[in-house]
Amino acid sequence: MATNEHDVRVGDNAIAAARLLEVAARNADELLEEARAEAASIVAAAHADAKQVQAELEQERRQQSDELDRDRTTALAELAGLAERRAALEAEVAQLEQL
Repeated sequence: MATNEHDVRVGDNAIAAARLLEVAARNADELLEEARAEAASIVAAAHADAKQVQAELEQERRQQSDELDRDRTTALAELAGLAERRAALEAEVAQLEQL
């Protein structure tokens, strides 16, 4: 093999290797872009899910708060009724004691 042929083959190999590296770099860039796009999509979906869960939790909190308010109102009304009943019974006991 002549020196010129050897130099040409080495040069061809270097060009082929450079082209292969360019293709690999392009593929890596494409994969990186796809991964970034997918990550952005996942993050966006997670934010939407978080907002939905937050809204559901807030609605549940309001419902529980309303229920507690109703229970409190009912308990206070019952307590007031019991206080009136006690007063009536004490008045009746006082009358019976006088007899």
